[in-house]
Amino acid sequence: MRKRDNISRILFAVLCVFYYGALLVTYPGEANASPVISIDNEIHDFGTILEGIVITHNFIVENKGNETLLIPRVRSVCACAVADYSKEVLPGQKGSITVEFDSKGSGGMTVDYKIRVDTNDPGKGEFDLTIAGRVDPIAIITPERATLTGNVDEEIKTEIFITSDPRNPFKIISAEPKMAGNISCSLKEIEGSKPIKYLLTIKNIRKEKCKYRDYVYLKTDSDVRPGISINVKGEIQ
Repeated sequence: MRKRDNISRILFAVLCVFYYGALLVTYPGEANASPVISIDNEIHDFGTILEGIVITHNFIVENKGNETLLIPRVRSVCACAVADYSKEVLPGQKGSITVEFDSKGSGGMTVDYKIRVDTNDPGKGEFDLTIAGRVDPIAIITPERATLTGNVDEEIKTEIFITSDPRNPFKIISAEPKMAGNISCSLKEIEGSKPIKYLLTIKNIRKEKCKYRDYVYLKTDSDVRPGISINVKGEIQ
């Protein structure tokens, strides 16, 4: 009798294992319910743009899990701005994270900016989206900075060309040294130049041996770049 009872218990246990295993196969979500976030491309490369253009991009978010996906926070850790984002995405549904990048002030840079996203996905609780690309400056400055090197008893000067990008042309209104006593400067527009081009001449006015750092401030009529600073380094021997 005891042996028959043991066999019955073993058979019952085996049947229970098969029964609950079948439940897990039939209803896998009930056993391990969670959201699963999916984004086709976490990097948006906008290519090459001109300084001043605003880039807006929607990152499409899909919930491939079986619980509601929560996005409690999206924050910029760079010069980008988070315009809007879906705070809840139901299973099988899609949402979006909208990011804006204002390229003003980024001329001449290759950018690689991050946006941090927090979710309740157990496998992807925190991750970064990326906005990347090249920003052409509206002002092409050659050379980019001025160096004045020479002897006290000689004329020391240098020339810098400023070219306005024809896609967003501007005029230079004035040119002034930042500090008095180091340098003088003069500006003239090169007649007939297309695109618009200026010649900036910078001269040393110090009469003793010294080293200094200064800059010339160019005021423009551009909304994108209303001011341009050109660094000046002087080494008078």
